[in-house]
Amino acid sequence: MAIMTTNTEDQQIITVNGANILSEIYEEEVIIVNLINGCYYSIQGAGVFMWKAIMAGATASMIVKEVQSQYAGNADGILDASYGFITQLQLELLAVKTSGQPGYQPQPAPASPLPFVKPALEKYTDMQDLFLLDPIHEVDATGWPKQASPAETE
Repeated sequence: MAIMTTNTEDQQIITVNGANILSEIYEEEVIIVNLINGCYYSIQGAGVFMWKAIMAGATASMIVKEVQSQYAGNADGILDASYGFITQLQLELLAVKTSGQPGYQPQPAPASPLPFVKPALEKYTDMQDLFLLDPIHEVDATGWPKQASPAETE
């Protein structure tokens, strides 16, 4: 069940939650790594389209309207599934609400919309310890690997 938002909240931009969220988009799947908690995720179905909109910075209402124009299916079912998916991304801290202007540009509606496949977010924790041990997490403004200062080498 989707958490419905007020009109003001619905107009806030949904975007990726900072540099600690890495993603790679494939044709029918998105892989996301959360460097804070070490979990990784798989997005499938209409969620791939939605993640692209989130990466560009779109409001929740823009995303839902776009999904409804790109996919064929029950409008209320698409609405509930889309808002539910956005909420799920926020609960996993993969996406956040921000203010500002959306960067997302609406896509033209296809001549033949694809059948709607409910967006799915799968969470994996099996490599959590390895992701959290990765020394690249210890990076500061000087980058990685960090050169030892002359005082450290003496």
